[in-house]
Amino acid sequence: MKNSIKVGVVFLSLVILSSAFAGPVTGVWHGHIKFVMQNLPTPPTAQTKAGIAKTEQMVVDLTLKADHKFSLAMGGAKPGQPGQTGTWTQNGNTISIQAVSNGKNMGAAQTFTLSKDQKSFALSQKNPQTKKEMAVITFSR
Repeated sequence: MKNSIKVGVVFLSLVILSSAFAGPVTGVWHGHIKFVMQNLPTPPTAQTKAGIAKTEQMVVDLTLKADHKFSLAMGGAKPGQPGQTGTWTQNGNTISIQAVSNGKNMGAAQTFTLSKDQKSFALSQKNPQTKKEMAVITFSR
């Protein structure tokens, strides 16, 4: 009995410590996408470059709610009309976001890494052939 209490106390302490380390991430985050042109699968055309430049100027608003649901709106979307919704979880310094439509998961969850200062989190997309970074989306407050 004493050992199980000790194990419970240690476990609870670790949970509290990891929550304190990770910090609260609920709230509104503003994201930007940055492409690494030389690492794209095919060399971009002039039209593609213009589209990429426009995308890099957009702001992505991500709201992480206390009930572990999220809403995401891309630049130009009207408030209250999210482009995507779903669920999110946090485990230490990682935040996983799972898009959901009609009660079904859409693709794989996206896993972001929370910065040490807890002021931003980012996801790197790699080129499947070269494994080099093609794009990074970074969210900050």
